[in-house]
Amino acid sequence: MSVNSSRWPKQLPALTEEQRRIRDDFQRHWLEVLPRRFGLVERFNHRYPLRTFSPQVKRTLEAGAGRGAHLKFENLVQQEYVALELQPELA
Repeated sequence: MSVNSSRWPKQLPALTEEQRRIRDDFQRHWLEVLPRRFGLVERFNHRYPLRTFSPQVKRTLEAGAGRGAHLKFENLVQQEYVALELQPELA
């Protein structure tokens, strides 16, 4: 099946059962194993935006929110916060 690159939104070909299994295993590893193994990096990634946050910012868009791990670090009273995740398996 060829994918027409001029169409929007882009239609991806269906995954085989093996490809779905590999994708699911990768996502599990990425979202569960790596944060525990690289906790220092993970904490920096969540806290750095807060240190540079400007009170003038009223809206935030988080693209690729995954399972929403970053939400607990944000002050949702001070801003309009939209978490965007395109993969239904994660949203």
